[in-house]
Amino acid sequence: MCCLAKRIIAAFLAAVLLVLSLAACNKDGEGTASSAEQSAEASRESSEESAPTQSGEGDKSTDEDSETSFCPVPDSCERSEYPSEEESETSAPTSSDADTDSSVSTGDGSTPEPDSSVPVEESTTPEPDSSVPVEESTTPEPDSSVPVEESTTPEPDSSVPVEESATPEPESSEPVEESTTPEPDSSVPVEESTTPEPDSSAPVEESSTPEPDSSVPVEESTTPEPESSAPVEESSAPEPVLVGPDEPVCPLPDSLAVMASVDKFFDNSVFTGYSIMMHFGKYVNEWRQQVDSSILGGAVFCAGVGISFTADRTDGTLPTFRGKEYHFYELPAATGSDTIYINLMGYSDLKWASSSSNCVQYAYDETVQGIQRIRNANPSVNIVILANTYNTGVYESLSRSRCSNDKVRQYNNLVLEYCNKNGIDFLDVATPLLNGSGYFIADWSTDNEYHIQKTAYYNWMAVLRDYAVRKQNGTWENITVMPAAPFYR
Repeated sequence: MCCLAKRIIAAFLAAVLLVLSLAACNKDGEGTASSAEQSAEASRESSEESAPTQSGEGDKSTDEDSETSFCPVPDSCERSEYPSEEESETSAPTSSDADTDSSVSTGDGSTPEPDSSVPVEESTTPEPDSSVPVEESTTPEPDSSVPVEESTTPEPDSSVPVEESATPEPESSEPVEESTTPEPDSSVPVEESTTPEPDSSAPVEESSTPEPDSSVPVEESTTPEPESSAPVEESSAPEPVLVGPDEPVCPLPDSLAVMASVDKFFDNSVFTGYSIMMHFGKYVNEWRQQVDSSILGGAVFCAGVGISFTADRTDGTLPTFRGKEYHFYELPAATGSDTIYINLMGYSDLKWASSSSNCVQYAYDETVQGIQRIRNANPSVNIVILANTYNTGVYESLSRSRCSNDKVRQYNNLVLEYCNKNGIDFLDVATPLLNGSGYFIADWSTDNEYHIQKTAYYNWMAVLRDYAVRKQNGTWENITVMPAAPFYR
């Protein structure tokens, strides 16, 4: 109000200032321009205008000042300076009418609004522009949205219009509403602040999309937990324990279990070898009578003392079946078997060698030739080799060194390598009979050398049944090398 009073008192200065302010504000531009021209014509009219302007036009000035912050001042000013002089001549009656109207407005206080509507009609373009940003503040704002956004973010810029609107607070209800509109506008970005983008509901939808995206890694975070449980299971597995020097690598079970469904695998099979296999056949027949008739299925045994691959080649001692001797390659047809299990007879073949230096190679050569004879005579017969068993250590002396455990292990490894190369199954029935030192357990021997007691053959049964299960499941694989001390279990 003080600024307006000073403008009114200073005639020419007030006229210029009113022209600029009225030109900036499209609402009352021409009305105030006419009043400025009249104030320029006579100081009396300026003094008469000072009173109503304090009552009515002061309100207009507040509206003008409040609106100048939203109107583009330079363009409106250049447009209003030149036509103001022309309008002084052409719109003289309108200016008088405006004076009379302004005088009436001073009495009422509310009439300046309809009076301002006349220039509003002339300056309809800015007013919808001022009204639009209020609506456009909730929607995408074309031009005024930029300062609105700046008013939300940079408070110093918003403070400038606040100072302009701060002088006349009574009639600044609309700008106050406009000042409050950014607050609901700020509420909108607050809602949008929950989402990443403040413009429209589309980013809200986009904000909903990252939530399922965030849920995906949550599901992925659940996946590594079972992975972490896997090592826990591995950690829970017992660590291998070193077998003591006198402890058995594979302790014997208390009794022989009955596994008829597994032992049925050995139907139509023949087992052959020398005395160790002969004793095994004897005990199997006893178990069939004493424990269960299904032990080892319908397998038959053709073995005897002194049998070897060397004897098979030289027509020496041969295995018998129903009182008749047969070569190894004749046994499948004689017994009606489709699988032949051969226990290596190293203690016979190693002895047949001319010296201990070549005994291992000699026994290996005789074994390979015997296997080839069986294959040639029975192409469809399955051949399974059982490892040569070890001894209690009595053959470590020089006089019998060709039958030492070291020689037996070398012989086993050579035959194992041949079987792996030729697709022949090889069963390690020798290691389960050893102690931690690598010797056959003397308490499990019948002669303190290499012959096996009846209960010790429980471990043979365990090896054979394991082979039957894994063979039927398709998971059987030969070992690559014979185990040696130290042993773990």
